[in-house]
Amino acid sequence: MKRNLLDALIKWKDKPARKPLLINGARQTGKTYLLHQLLGKSFNHVLRIDFLENPIYKEVFNGALTPDEIIMNISLITNKPFNPLTDLLIFDEIGECERAVTSLKYFAESNQSFF
Repeated sequence: MKRNLLDALIKWKDKPARKPLLINGARQTGKTYLLHQLLGKSFNHVLRIDFLENPIYKEVFNGALTPDEIIMNISLITNKPFNPLTDLLIFDEIGECERAVTSLKYFAESNQSFF
């Protein structure tokens, strides 16, 4: 099973224009751990935005929902640079922020890879 998941994640990672990847499942079942373990080594940095642990992240989505503005706001609020070409962005507990969920369609429509 781990091999199947790894193969699917690597295939997603290697796409030239990655779209947001949604991993659904019950809480506390290892979804984020899976991403860190299987993909963390493939990216320079992993930036995890957890809306449940840090509700302040919801403020990132108060303005326009364009990917560039969201990335800029995330970098400002976390004080960490984010390079979409080399870094992985994880929205954890995204269901806690309706506008973050809505923003996924804008990320998907973008020509850049952010996830």
